[in-house]
Amino acid sequence: MTSLLSGWLEQARGAGEQPALHFKGETLSSAVFWSGVARRYESFRQAGIGTGDRVAIALRKGPVAVECAVAAMLAGAIAVPVDVTSSPERIAAILRDIEPRLVVEDEEAADTSATIRGSLGPDLPVPDASAEAMILMTSGTTGDPKGIVLTHGNLAAFSDWAVETFGLSSGDHFLNIAPLHFDLAVLDVLTALRIGAQVTIAEETATLFPAHLAALLEKSRASVLYTVPTLLAALETKGALASRDLEALRWVLFAGEPFPPAALGRLMQALPQARFANLFGPTETNVITCKLVDAAPTPEDLPNIGRPCPHSIVTIRDENGKECPHGETGEICVSGPTVMRGYWRKPELTAARYWKDGQFRTGDFGFVSPDNDLCFIGRRDRQVKLRGFRIELQAVELVAAQLEGVANAAATVSSDGQSLCLHVVTGDAQLTDADVLKKLAFRLPRREVPDLIMRYVMLPTGTTGKIDYRALAKIHHDAIE
Repeated sequence: MTSLLSGWLEQARGAGEQPALHFKGETLSSAVFWSGVARRYESFRQAGIGTGDRVAIALRKGPVAVECAVAAMLAGAIAVPVDVTSSPERIAAILRDIEPRLVVEDEEAADTSATIRGSLGPDLPVPDASAEAMILMTSGTTGDPKGIVLTHGNLAAFSDWAVETFGLSSGDHFLNIAPLHFDLAVLDVLTALRIGAQVTIAEETATLFPAHLAALLEKSRASVLYTVPTLLAALETKGALASRDLEALRWVLFAGEPFPPAALGRLMQALPQARFANLFGPTETNVITCKLVDAAPTPEDLPNIGRPCPHSIVTIRDENGKECPHGETGEICVSGPTVMRGYWRKPELTAARYWKDGQFRTGDFGFVSPDNDLCFIGRRDRQVKLRGFRIELQAVELVAAQLEGVANAAATVSSDGQSLCLHVVTGDAQLTDADVLKKLAFRLPRREVPDLIMRYVMLPTGTTGKIDYRALAKIHHDAIE
């Protein structure tokens, strides 16, 4: 196992004038970037930061935030990237929960004085694999901050797998879209820095402007793109990908949510030179299965999440923890070196997510297909009650996304459980709400046919680029009030 830290130190010691990070039209050479990391490392050490201390990085996305995260981990501390676009109340709740030794929240202050001389020399102690490296904050469906504790070993196991599986090297150029508090950044920032690849960092607001992001993808000549399906679909429809020079793009990796088959097919047609892969796993486990997508799926296909990565042991289990027969739907469970240490200061919650044999309960459901691939059905937290009947919102969305003229779809149920709303992006102006409902009535049980259709040019997304279901639920609530 190659730790990120040892890889970073190797890059720091061999740093030269080769480009490392690009941001807002400016380029930092490897020497400049790693000198910045060394200064921040030394300033953290002078502040008494050491093993197990939490360093909250409450900075806007950019090179300074990256340098601080890397320096904190090199110092033996736990880096906690904070989403500064969140409400002040949520940020305050996160800081109360993690009790950081240091909060870096002023970029000018973080840009430490040139009089500080940092050193990333051979005598720098490197934490072992069991040491805690990062806390990624997630709120799940409750809205309450929940810290996912990742060790250096967790990060290294995923990084090793990705480098080998996709043949990543110093010759690659990553376009980073994910914020640091999203686990996708472990690949396109932290792993990229480990192998000496270039990274172009997209601004936080880039997900709101797909055409601008597509232009950045073209200008950067990125070879690896890793993001969520909602954003990839928007890039295809709003970014005119087929007309751009993207010959350098060799891998398009996606994760975080199902990719509507029709939208994936259009993207593959627009990028015939690239290879595609579906990476599956919640933040608590990072990637545990992978499907190399060689051909566009048909509209009837369920999301295929492939087979377990070599580092993961995956089972399908019923509500009692017993393994399900081949082909039967159950909860996807996993054990292996990428699985988190636990939830920060939530031992009861941590214990509840593991079976007695150590398998982690992902909260995702699926089954093993006849050809031994895993098919994804939906999440536990997307099983809801509608007028007394239990339904899978994911199933409604998948059927809706199969309809001709529908580019993307998301479903919400009202807080009183009496109304089902389908939020859709339609590429066909002639497709009416009545048409959508009529087509769904032929494909869904009566109780799952939406009561309300709402149309969008693009579904609202959060800072990670995934569909913002809370925003949709509020729109649904306001529409029926």
